[in-house]
Amino acid sequence: MGTLVSISGALVVTFYEGPAIWSLLVQSPSISSQDSLPSQSSLFNMLATASNWILGGLFLAVACLSQAIRNVFQAAILKGYPSQLTMVGFYCLFGTIQCTAITLFAERNNPDAWKLSLDIELISVIYSAVLGCVFTYSVQTWCIHKKGPVFVAMFKPLSIAIAAFFSVIFLGEALYVGSVIGSIVIAVGFYGVIWAQSKEEEKESYGVDRLPSSLDTTPLLQTRTVD
Repeated sequence: MGTLVSISGALVVTFYEGPAIWSLLVQSPSISSQDSLPSQSSLFNMLATASNWILGGLFLAVACLSQAIRNVFQAAILKGYPSQLTMVGFYCLFGTIQCTAITLFAERNNPDAWKLSLDIELISVIYSAVLGCVFTYSVQTWCIHKKGPVFVAMFKPLSIAIAAFFSVIFLGEALYVGSVIGSIVIAVGFYGVIWAQSKEEEKESYGVDRLPSSLDTTPLLQTRTVD
């Protein structure tokens, strides 16, 4: 139930906007009605890129499903082979091989795609490699080993709410009613899952502690003193 509540909150943040509550940036002056109408060229471009949105959404759904399967298999592997750094190393290695193969196919006619300039582009690549890949997956692997895949997966809907509030703070975007309501629903569902998981762990530990020991059991053959 907590998972369903959290997912429903993420859907509210995504599909419902509502009126704006607060914005850090001064609203731009109103434009004329003629400028607000889309031109024929813009409509054509929107129709032309509709297929790209569908294909991108399909790829995103496959990526999320693959990551969920990876978390489940990773939890099973860590039970028998609890070497987190080794798993992260192999993950980064095979991810690099796959990205290299795809780039060679997609950018086969563009050799300039492999060039990196000493500016924000190089900083972005280093940041994505160190923090976005190595550090992130190291923390995820550690959490999966400690708490299981459900605990890690529940942060996905919560990250939507965090991104919505950070976009207000750092990017100056407006805060909408839908984002606030959806974030509250996500938080309630998230803590519901964490509460249920803690209760389940307490129940399992209580059951193990209450197992009868060999000293407390009555022997099958009672000892009898002989006069």
